[in-house]
Amino acid sequence: MFKLKKWALIAPLGLLASGVVTAAPPTVNVTAHFSDQVNAVRNDPKWLTGELVIGQSFIPDGDTVSFLSANIFPAEKRQERIVKTGEKGKNLQIALKELQDGNPGNTIAARSDREAGVKVGALNLYRIDAPVTPGKSYLLEFRLDVPGAGDYYFWYQYGGNHYPKGDFYMNGQRRGGCDLDFAVYRPVEITPNAAIAAPRPPEILEIRFQEKPDRTRTTIFLSGPDGIARYVPVWSDDRTVLLGPLKLPVRPGQTREYRVHINTDGGQSPSVVIPFTLHEKN
Repeated sequence: MFKLKKWALIAPLGLLASGVVTAAPPTVNVTAHFSDQVNAVRNDPKWLTGELVIGQSFIPDGDTVSFLSANIFPAEKRQERIVKTGEKGKNLQIALKELQDGNPGNTIAARSDREAGVKVGALNLYRIDAPVTPGKSYLLEFRLDVPGAGDYYFWYQYGGNHYPKGDFYMNGQRRGGCDLDFAVYRPVEITPNAAIAAPRPPEILEIRFQEKPDRTRTTIFLSGPDGIARYVPVWSDDRTVLLGPLKLPVRPGQTREYRVHINTDGGQSPSVVIPFTLHEKN
């Protein structure tokens, strides 16, 4: 955790001279979440019923899966990747497993969409926070906890090998030539003046406050070579906010400078400003 003071940049000199006391900047952790493995191609929707277990195998590049996203949603939403609290469904069970000789193996992490699901923009995200070994095969599995229920739809790609490092699974059996519409993310902590190398820009920013902030007076934005990008904050709990999808321009081979700006009292006190650089590997 860290706290940066930018008095000279933000506080008017008149306020300082008059002795007006403002609140200290917040103490925060900032994490960027990068897509590690992804298949965004789809052409076939199916019902997810209580008798069906679907899955997708993948091989991570990073050593942690922080979040995963999947194009699975309550049936009345049809083709939207959107889930809101209180809507039909909320009984989706998610598991991250080792893949052993092409078959589902030990379970590393298990969550439900009720406890782990959060909507960020058009993404259905599920927090996993599980260690993985780069280059090893893993399996994401999705099922319903109510036999016979058919509250969910899912999209996958039938035919074509759009994600060559894995396959779609149905009831534990590999369905070669098919892939789920999915993504897994890896976390990278953003510290002041951090230099980060990655194949593409991050998709999500996560800010964790040491103390519960006033949501109505908290502002967070990202500045960079393309200007200021503002996002609707999504609070996953009283001290954690997610921003995204960031949709930053992809520029392979370039190094760019960014700043995360955070203020928790409506701009009345100094902000936390975290500069970092991102080098996109070719």
